Amino acid sequence: MFEKNLKKSCSITIMLKYNIMEKRTISIKITENLYQRLHQEVGKGKISKFLEELAEERLEQKEKELELAYKEIAQDKKRWKLTKEWEKVALSDLRKKTKKHGRANI
Repeated sequence: MFEKNLKKSCSITIMLKYNIMEKRTISIKITENLYQRLHQEVGKGKISKFLEELAEERLEQKEKELELAYKEIAQDKKRWKLTKEWEKVALSDLRKKTKKHGRANI
């Protein structure tokens, strides 16, 4: 994957060298009211950065919650065993689905 990114262009190579992540443009739909509130509170031209930081914080929070849940389960041997069995079944199902649709195996 790293070699593939290097072949794209010199600017991406420079960005990778300095560990700056490549940005993607996405389109989202929000209500006009929410847009106006963001525009007033955050400022035009700063909404994208605000939403990116908000999403990053939320994802980090979710990861911490998941880690805490796993730690709690690990303390209970029976629940830990059930969780591991569920993971095996889930991975098996995922492998079957990806194989069926011609995607790379996991």
